[in-house]
Amino acid sequence: MWADVAERQLRLAVTELYSADRVERPGGSAGVRAWIGQALHVRYQRAAERTQPDYQAERPLVARFAHGDWTVTLRGRADGVARDADGVLRVEELKSVWPDEEPPRDTRSAWERQLRTYAWLLARETGEPVRAEIVRLPIGHDDDGAPAAVREALAWDADRMDEAIRAAVEAWVQLALDRAATAAERAAAAREIALPHAAWRPGQDTLAEGIARALDEREQLLVQAPTGLGKTLAALVPALRMALRDDLRLIVTSATGLGQRTAREALASIAPPALPLATRIRKREAMCTNDQVLCHPAACDAARDHVGAVRRNDLPGRLLDEATMLEPDAVFEAARAAGACPFQVSLDAARRLPVTICDLNYLFDPGNQRTLVEESDLPRTVVIVDEVHRLAPRIRDALTIELDSAMLRRAAERASFGGADVHVQQARLCHGLADRVEATVAELVGTTEPGAPFEATVELPRDLLEDLRGQLDLTLLATLAYRHDTRAWADDDPFWPIWAAARGFAETFAADASYGSLALGTKQGVALRRVCVDAAPWIGPVLEGAHAFVGLSATLEPRELHESNLGLSRERAVHMTVGDPFPPESRSVVIDPSIDTRLAARGHHAPKLARKLLALADAVPGGCLALLPSHAYLAEVAAHLGSAATRVHAQGPETDLRARQELVEQLERGDGLVLGVAGGVLAESLDLPAGALSAVAVVGPCLPPPSAARRLLEEHYDERAGEGFAWAHVAPGMTRVIQAAGRLVRRPTDRGVIALFGRRFLRDPYRSALPEAWFSGRAPEDCVGDPAEEALRFFGEATS
Repeated sequence: MWADVAERQLRLAVTELYSADRVERPGGSAGVRAWIGQALHVRYQRAAERTQPDYQAERPLVARFAHGDWTVTLRGRADGVARDADGVLRVEELKSVWPDEEPPRDTRSAWERQLRTYAWLLARETGEPVRAEIVRLPIGHDDDGAPAAVREALAWDADRMDEAIRAAVEAWVQLALDRAATAAERAAAAREIALPHAAWRPGQDTLAEGIARALDEREQLLVQAPTGLGKTLAALVPALRMALRDDLRLIVTSATGLGQRTAREALASIAPPALPLATRIRKREAMCTNDQVLCHPAACDAARDHVGAVRRNDLPGRLLDEATMLEPDAVFEAARAAGACPFQVSLDAARRLPVTICDLNYLFDPGNQRTLVEESDLPRTVVIVDEVHRLAPRIRDALTIELDSAMLRRAAERASFGGADVHVQQARLCHGLADRVEATVAELVGTTEPGAPFEATVELPRDLLEDLRGQLDLTLLATLAYRHDTRAWADDDPFWPIWAAARGFAETFAADASYGSLALGTKQGVALRRVCVDAAPWIGPVLEGAHAFVGLSATLEPRELHESNLGLSRERAVHMTVGDPFPPESRSVVIDPSIDTRLAARGHHAPKLARKLLALADAVPGGCLALLPSHAYLAEVAAHLGSAATRVHAQGPETDLRARQELVEQLERGDGLVLGVAGGVLAESLDLPAGALSAVAVVGPCLPPPSAARRLLEEHYDERAGEGFAWAHVAPGMTRVIQAAGRLVRRPTDRGVIALFGRRFLRDPYRSALPEAWFSGRAPEDCVGDPAEEALRFFGEATS
């Protein structure tokens, strides 16, 4: 819906006409369900176009009419329009259904209202009589592979429809007037936003002013500012003022729970009193009242009665009246008590409130991009991304897809135990996919020794799985039909991930320029992987469509890399760098080049490194956090700390949430040595109490592990900018170094030692990537020394 109250203009889509109360159904497995509907629709429409020359699929319809002093535009797109043998126009509404199941009453009513509205639009546009038919497309196929359609004539009356449409429009007019009143209240509240402190911290005021200018100019602003400055608060003050003043929506995203909590706390500290302001989205799995996440009426009571439960209990409206900041726990408890879906209620609340705090994937992951914001709403949305340097790698990983022959064989074996025809069909398809993977690897790489690991860059044919797609989709439909017939809705069928992986793999070839291909050998078999090397085609349109964008990070060098990764517009992209607000005497940086951290030398130097880390931990009054490039290197060093094991704590490769919390608590106590992996939760998502941490040691430039996938990324950057090694290896490695060191000084009272182990820190390109603020005008070569000795000097001076 779009409305201009001053000009009395209203635009509506048929799909939203009768839902002014904005109640939506849960859609947990909507990806598969939506695909089924789309696939059946397309099959039917193509068959109809072959047999009916005048058949029009997805026929656009529009009507403009006066409603009181308002001008209303109503648009829709009918599934099908054709002329029957007697010359009368027919409009169709296609619905994919189970053959033996009637939809809930409210669903059936919605079908009928929508179809009668299309009939009304078509008759109004053509001036002819129009028939209306619901065409039910059972989930199943006839012999020629087309859906077996069941037609139902639907009577409709033009006068009654005119009354119904005007009643629905009136509800939207009242909603538009209510929204205008709410917007006026928010605009007044914008003037009440004030700092939670007496004054800005040094550098915060400059940052807030720059962000305010960028928002006013609708720019795409990348902000590089040191950790501890208070970037989030400096961004939220001007962004919230603008959002409330101009009736915009503000979405604050972060890749980490800490970032989201920080945003929530900052927002609460500046929130105008008594104004429903914000909600935080918690992941679907954590908001599900079932023992499994399967949003289907047959499997979930909340999905079955969500609409009724929401309307009976005034959700989320009642919650919005009770709290300025709507928390996930409150939503969960209220929705569970009402018998509604908590996750869907949280989404409904987010659409009504001016501010949403959420994970990156709700805006940028292709599978979730419309969960919060429709494309048409982006121009009224301001986007803030915290730790924006993580965004592109996160989406690249989400878009990378692998087909593993061993996984396919295991799925086939498991399916074969099922005993039903569908299980035979699943097993046959999985074996067929495994055969295709193995044959392709053999053809492109040659015969390989069983169980021998290898990686090879390959060129895959675009039609690699094309002849299997039909079988893949038919098997999915058969699987769903079996689940429906047996009421076996547990989400544990091995075919689900196979279908998603194979279909996603095939679809990557539509964006071939953003992908590279690998053939892999594992201990169990072989695999083909489509590696996403460029996420900009998915990130860029979101940021370009938004009213304005602010990306925050302590590490955004080189600038061109991040502009490229995010797909920013040359016309709108701007950069801002804020200097270190902390005095030089708050930290000492020492470089120890006696440790060779290159891969080939690590084993030889591991004992010496272990001794130096222990000595550093003993030399400081608080805790010492040592960060290494990989779990393997960490384990190698930890093996030489045997006698000191009681005061050394190490992050393992399988560290669970509880063990991770124990490591954090160890650091919060401010004693001992904690070993972690650079780029992990201890290195970038940690904010410790004042004085808890006295030293951070970073071992080597923390380059990403060498791999064929990393080489593909290097080749992509070479082709794009001639900066392959610098952008694919040095930039992410030194980002980890700087982020890790940022755990140390986060407030004016913090003091500590940054110890850099490795001779490469004295050589370019690593040397030039070190922040100048660390060295107070000195050269890195002037900071060479023994970390433990430097720590004793530094803290000795502090106490003398």
